[in-house]
Amino acid sequence: MLVDESEFEMERKVMVKDAPMEMATGTLKKVEQHIVDFYLKIAEKNKIDIKLTEIFAYFKIYHFLTQKQLKKLTGSSIGFISNSLKLFLQSSIVTRNFIPKTHTNIYTINDEYVFSIVTPRAQVNRNNVEHEKFIIKLQSKLEKLKTIYPLKSKFLLRRLNGIRNYLETQRRAHSELEKTDYLEEEISDLLPGDEFIEYPPEIEDLESSLVDRFVRMNMFIEDDPIINKILTFLITREKISQEMLLKLTGYSRSTISRNLAGYGKQDYVTISKKEYLKPRIYYMDSIGIYLNEVILNNRRFLISWRPTFTNLLSQLELNTKYNKNKEMNKFLQTKIKDLIANIDLVIKRAQLLENAQNELKEFVLKNREMM
Repeated sequence: MLVDESEFEMERKVMVKDAPMEMATGTLKKVEQHIVDFYLKIAEKNKIDIKLTEIFAYFKIYHFLTQKQLKKLTGSSIGFISNSLKLFLQSSIVTRNFIPKTHTNIYTINDEYVFSIVTPRAQVNRNNVEHEKFIIKLQSKLEKLKTIYPLKSKFLLRRLNGIRNYLETQRRAHSELEKTDYLEEEISDLLPGDEFIEYPPEIEDLESSLVDRFVRMNMFIEDDPIINKILTFLITREKISQEMLLKLTGYSRSTISRNLAGYGKQDYVTISKKEYLKPRIYYMDSIGIYLNEVILNNRRFLISWRPTFTNLLSQLELNTKYNKNKEMNKFLQTKIKDLIANIDLVIKRAQLLENAQNELKEFVLKNREMM
């Protein structure tokens, strides 16, 4: 999943508290709001539910919370909070325990969720391994179809290589495993630039199985089957007209335009200029380069918040107006230091991904020049 802001947070022991902890008040409430705003901005950028993220943000600050505390902090109804906590429990974002000698539930955040409620990084890595196994099986089937459909089998084989190249960049950025070579993904020698690929039924079946998988497993955007389906067809086809997308997806013209307009701005796709009586055309050239750029943009956004938090930390340490409640001051300092430490991990990961991205760009450009 490309929303990919999650990184590994520093380990700490979690104990269930005997009673709900104190909340920030007075001037320290503004510091608390700065932290909440950070999580809300991440959610807004990545099209994640804002109200759910507000609850998540307060968990990230206080770690343990009751429904009553969440109602006071967010202003949301008990019904909404109860339903949100059920979702969080189902997704293992929080766990639930009883406060001793009471009938009150207290909920504890799972530290694997660092910056948002999207899938933790470790789970994404496991999914990527399974994705690659699945793609290799598809490629084996395509090899057998080469004698019947040589060009069209080769076209999809190379587009699938593009996904594997993307997965390789992720591997280089997130593991110490040895690099594997990037694979040939250039298709300009297979199809003239003004033509669109059309697959025979046997290859369409393989394509459909990939689409179903990527939609089911939220390959690109969490809980957004529409854009996941559209983007997967762009991966398999390289370029596609709006009319063809209508046929392949079954979505309305307005649904396709609305969804792709937003993601075009985020560099997922290139969109042709609107011309009179000419259909819009959507392009996704090098899959890995496109997808990595989205991830890197998200990471740059996270990194841009570091000066805000270092400045806020300095104010808490030096400004006497924040010292009326020294215990809460120290508590919020710890939370901000945790955020800075996690952003520093993002900086490190971003540099590794930038390196892998540059290597992929060099490989793609070299192969394109040879065609």
